[in-house]
Amino acid sequence: MDNIDKLVKELLRDEYFTKLIIDPDEDCIEFWKQWENGEQGRKEAIRKAREIYIPFSIGSKELLQEEKVDVWNSIEKEIFEENDFGKREEKSKKTKLYLYGIAASISILFLILVLRDFTRHSEIVSPGVTMIEKQSPLGSISSFKFRDGSVVKLFPGSTIRYSEDFGVDTREVHIAGEGFFEVKKDPDHPFMVISDSARTTALGTSFNVRTKMVNGKTTVSLVTGKVKVEPLNGSIQNGEIVELTPGEEVSISSNKLKKQSFDIVSKTAWVDGIIYIESKSLDESLEILKRWFDVQFVVNNGWRSKGFKANGRFKNQSLENIMMVLSDSYQFEYKFLSANKIEINF
Repeated sequence: MDNIDKLVKELLRDEYFTKLIIDPDEDCIEFWKQWENGEQGRKEAIRKAREIYIPFSIGSKELLQEEKVDVWNSIEKEIFEENDFGKREEKSKKTKLYLYGIAASISILFLILVLRDFTRHSEIVSPGVTMIEKQSPLGSISSFKFRDGSVVKLFPGSTIRYSEDFGVDTREVHIAGEGFFEVKKDPDHPFMVISDSARTTALGTSFNVRTKMVNGKTTVSLVTGKVKVEPLNGSIQNGEIVELTPGEEVSISSNKLKKQSFDIVSKTAWVDGIIYIESKSLDESLEILKRWFDVQFVVNNGWRSKGFKANGRFKNQSLENIMMVLSDSYQFEYKFLSANKIEINF
């Protein structure tokens, strides 16, 4: 087993590293930044371990206790027993990632219960109001439960803010980025999600909100129930309210409002840990990957990519595998300059 494999193994067993993936605070982030700048190979090990955790950080199948024991014993036998590892023929990279992934999913099922009491948040004090802020770091999807039982899953790099007394008199959440909300019914307290350009109101429903932070416009997509969307800040004609039924969405930009149907599966695939690219330009695809994997891209002669579109559905895939597929679609060559920086050439 080489040094990076050993480091990945240690990270997968480290509860504090799991906190970095699921629910980091400033001290946790700073600790791992310093750690990865230590011995050679640490940064690459963190990248690989993070890549393993991402698909299993949400939507993991809940295993029975005896299933967990059986799977964990298999992992111990195939990966973590160093004495046997050197005697057997080395497993393929794909097999290793699969087994690492199972290990990660089991760790997460356990550690969600351990970590839920110290959810990362900061408090913003306004006159008479204390606001709580929660953020999903780049490279990780986070899930938060409100005191009323409603749940939001946040796309990497997204942020929500809400009052400390949420649910007492009002249920109001401010969002930057993208989130999928599952709202508990409470007719006396409508649930409101506010972005820079729209207010979405629901009683009990599930819907996706993507704000200007993501693609230059705000889009509200309804999966179940019923919502009303009110443009804000003069984005379009004041007073205009749009009601949505399941399978409908509304997009709001500075001077345009567009209501249309949408494909629920592709729109909400990210909630289940699936990277869904459908007729995307290179810029759009790279923006998605930046947030999923916390990487940077250097694109040379990118003008040649204009007009190219790509389609793909990736679950539990490494960044290397995804780049290989996209390079065929967009007709480019690529190389990793570092663990989190990729050069693209046309």
